[in-house]
Amino acid sequence: WDLSLDSSGRSYLNLTDGVQLIIEQGPEPETFTLFSIIAKICANQKATLFPKFLESNLFRKRTGKSNLGYDKESQSLILFQTFNEPLCTALTLYDDISLFIAYLIFWKKEIKNDEKELYDSEIHVIDEHISALIGKRKKEVFFA
Repeated sequence: WDLSLDSSGRSYLNLTDGVQLIIEQGPEPETFTLFSIIAKICANQKATLFPKFLESNLFRKRTGKSNLGYDKESQSLILFQTFNEPLCTALTLYDDISLFIAYLIFWKKEIKNDEKELYDSEIHVIDEHISALIGKRKKEVFFA
């Protein structure tokens, strides 16, 4: 892996299954941040998902040493962790990145499950609405 930073101050690591890890200089001297985009969050998902993300961040209950965040520009949920270079050894870095990847995979699966539940509930609401329209007006509903 080439970990040199590009002109934007980032380095990209592409793993299997479309997972991309991004490393950038951290907010403080001698720190760096590892992050990855978990999924794009649609506007209609925010109200149901954001409380879950906040609760998961509480005491790092479902995030390990990392945190969940929201990138407004890409409208995406991200997982990130800041490292202090002087405190990192090869072993601790390996362990922390392995744990980070495990939580990243967990959250990618969790979001897929939430999207399916949201989709299923939206379909149920639409079905009820269409049934109500058909029942009240005795008309057929056609979709283009």
